[in-house]
Amino acid sequence: MLVSVAVAGLISTTATTAGANPFAAGYGKSEIPGTNTSPTVIGSSWTPKPVPPPVVPQHPYLAANGKSNIHVDAYQTDASTFPGPNGRGAKVKTVNLGGQSGTITQDSYGHLVTSVITPTHSIIVVMDKMMNVLSTYDLPVVNRLGADGEISISGGGYFYLDNKNRAMVPSLDGRIYAVQVHANGRSSLARAVDLSDHLRGGDHIHSALPDWDGRVWFTTDQGRVGAISDFFGTARVQTTALGETIKKSFASDSDGSMSIVTDDAMYRMAAGADGRPAVEWRTPYPNDGVRKPGKLSAGAGSTPTLIEDSWVATTDNADPTNVVVYRRGPKSEGGGKEVCRVPVFPKGASADFQSLTYADGQILAENNYGYSGLLAVAGGRTTVPGLAAISFDTNAERCSVKWVNNTVSSPSAIPRLSLANGLVYTATKPHRSNGADEWYLTAVDWRTGRTVYEVKYGSGPLLNNNFAGFNLTPDGAAYMGVVSGMVRIDDAH
Repeated sequence: MLVSVAVAGLISTTATTAGANPFAAGYGKSEIPGTNTSPTVIGSSWTPKPVPPPVVPQHPYLAANGKSNIHVDAYQTDASTFPGPNGRGAKVKTVNLGGQSGTITQDSYGHLVTSVITPTHSIIVVMDKMMNVLSTYDLPVVNRLGADGEISISGGGYFYLDNKNRAMVPSLDGRIYAVQVHANGRSSLARAVDLSDHLRGGDHIHSALPDWDGRVWFTTDQGRVGAISDFFGTARVQTTALGETIKKSFASDSDGSMSIVTDDAMYRMAAGADGRPAVEWRTPYPNDGVRKPGKLSAGAGSTPTLIEDSWVATTDNADPTNVVVYRRGPKSEGGGKEVCRVPVFPKGASADFQSLTYADGQILAENNYGYSGLLAVAGGRTTVPGLAAISFDTNAERCSVKWVNNTVSSPSAIPRLSLANGLVYTATKPHRSNGADEWYLTAVDWRTGRTVYEVKYGSGPLLNNNFAGFNLTPDGAAYMGVVSGMVRIDDAH
């Protein structure tokens, strides 16, 4: 989940005109100021301890699991089969992209494909594994800045890479663009579908994902859910208005349904006989109605995460926040029933606005309380710490706290589990009384919650992860989006 806040001198220089090359002034060719290229590993190196993978079928219309979207796969598990750094020395490389790298995906040719968010528009950027820019595709220029200075996350913060190396990107001009990535790293427009007739009163497309029959589903900020049949042909659009704000992405189930969470309830939806999205069940969740610092709305904090073949989990908006698990099947089979709920983090200081991570009967939640934007962590300040692992007994349908790490302050990162080595990675910022703004890649033992090692990848606001994407690649590198571009961290082989 990406959210940016404009701060003078940080990202205001990224504005470009339609069709202009945003890298002409050197963007994409230089390191981000403040980068620590040769950091010391704090802690100990790690011997891989693989974690059994969750049941996640390969979606036929998405790029390979681990490579397709901001939360790794169709089930939004945030659990990657790829290895990450093991702390055997560290190398850091950054690239200044003139804006924030949001979702990071990988195509079948080995390229990185990312969205770069600026105050005016989104740019699809194709890079090699060392972050050398191969091509860019500019989406139309539309002012992204709100009256409060926030940059809209809609229209490009979320996108997915499909099974034919096409980046499927919503834009603030009311279209979904299919940007084809070619074997040589070049990119071109394959198709754009105009949805503006289905948007009301300044509404924007928030996220998009395909169902298992190939329809392209989308959600909007104001709670409209749509499905596009035959996107590359007749592009027939059908929508249903839920009338409830949507601030998270959604999950695509192998049975053809979609798990969608609004600011009021969890939904299971599926295409009806005419292709129109239909509500199969709706279950409200606990909500005290207060927007906590660290969240974009007074609603659910987590994109729905599908657990094995029977459950869906999210975080609610109670105080303290709960991890809530529901049955996700049809209503006739108990779908929509809440099976367990467990509070995480302290009352009055609890807010999770990231997708939950799931593998091997364990759910990971992260505390983002206090992150109201870039200035909230400036001058040595940080947010309320906390990572919490929830044990979910699939036989008894019970959940309980397994471990809590109260030393990790991760203002807004999307934790990423490496199933290959048993570490979960996040971006952290410790409190510093001297006012230093230091950013670290922190690796935590998935099974115990122990902090294994940390790597200081740089200092300053330009290296703030700021709710952006995080990805692991087959060669063991970790990539994350930051305010001014992207960071790559790997072992010093």
